[in-house]
Amino acid sequence: MAYAKPQFPVQVWDGTSSNTERHHRSDIRDPNSQDRDQVVSEVCAIQAVLLQRDQEEIFGQTSSIGPSGPIGLIGPSGPSGPSGPSGPSGSSGSSGSSGLDGPSGPSGSNATNQVRIGCFTCPAATGNYLVTGLGFRPKAVKFWVSKGPGVQTHFCCCQGMMDAAGNQNSMTWAGVFSNIFKGDSRIDLCIYTINSSGNSQVTGGFVSMDADGFTLNFTVVNTAFIVRWEAIG
Repeated sequence: MAYAKPQFPVQVWDGTSSNTERHHRSDIRDPNSQDRDQVVSEVCAIQAVLLQRDQEEIFGQTSSIGPSGPIGLIGPSGPSGPSGPSGPSGSSGSSGSSGLDGPSGPSGSNATNQVRIGCFTCPAATGNYLVTGLGFRPKAVKFWVSKGPGVQTHFCCCQGMMDAAGNQNSMTWAGVFSNIFKGDSRIDLCIYTINSSGNSQVTGGFVSMDADGFTLNFTVVNTAFIVRWEAIG
């Protein structure tokens, strides 16, 4: 059984005339044809155009955005907020490297202790006696005086000293082997010996400290005695 194809009018607006001046165009289309999708698309586009036209008639056309106004002044800063709690202490840093060694200081002067020792037989005559060949001026001289080699029936000896300022002293002792002893001391002599009877045997005193030795003055002499000395410069 055959059916007649339904027909319906479609109104199409060309978008150029006003809303009251729209004209109609009738067209007969088969809703089952392949043009149906195109017709729907055209209808949607027409409706969108009509909606935009209606909005423009009601609200007017959209104006463009005007230029921006000037930037206002920056307002004053607000009050500072309260301080937050302190954070935990950090760990200790590593130790720094050692600094460079400083320059060496100047060399000190060489300290030299000059010492000479010697001896001589007590002179046969009184008066000044010079000891030379030391190579320096002594600051002090020590003396030991005793009899020379040989077996003695009694003994006597002396120990004394003198310095460059002329200070001097000596002490002496003597005795026999039967336990008779004598002793004495002087501060005006650097050489002073006595016998067991207390009599002077050799006496000598300070005269000077010389550039190459020293000088003594003997007032009592006895060639049986040996004078030993140590000079310190």
